[in-house]
Amino acid sequence: MHELSICRSVADIVARHAGGRRVSVVRLRVGALRQVVPDTLIACWEWAWASHPDGAVLAGSVLEVDHVPARVSCRACGAHGVLVRPFVACATCGADAGHLDLTSGEEFLVTSFELAPADLAPTDLAPTDLAPTDLAPTVLASGEHVPSAPTPSEPAPNAPAEV
Repeated sequence: MHELSICRSVADIVARHAGGRRVSVVRLRVGALRQVVPDTLIACWEWAWASHPDGAVLAGSVLEVDHVPARVSCRACGAHGVLVRPFVACATCGADAGHLDLTSGEEFLVTSFELAPADLAPTDLAPTDLAPTDLAPTVLASGEHVPSAPTPSEPAPNAPAEV
């Protein structure tokens, strides 16, 4: 289960960029070809932040995963499509795999995270105050990604970080 080590890396990235401010939501973009199980990532998230040295800033945060389908484009006919099984030929014109370019599906990015209101410091919510198992994390379907909008008093998180 490599998802736990991936979640720990994500926790490191987010904690570093949060600068001591409490985080409420972490959003990832994960490509279908990354061989990562989104539901397992979500299940591992609580363990990752609970054991993190800066766990207080991540306590109670929710992990949202935007699953990106694998897409290909054919250089022979110009067709674009979603890869539903390993490809050996273009589904439109029959050109062999040598004419196909993978256009998505290998992503793994921390796309954004939301900070808790400025009046809540990490010490206001200890990791034991809110059990993440009580939360209902949301898994976003492909195409339903909603970027976070930082409050005017909070700086925008850095650009997506590749894990």
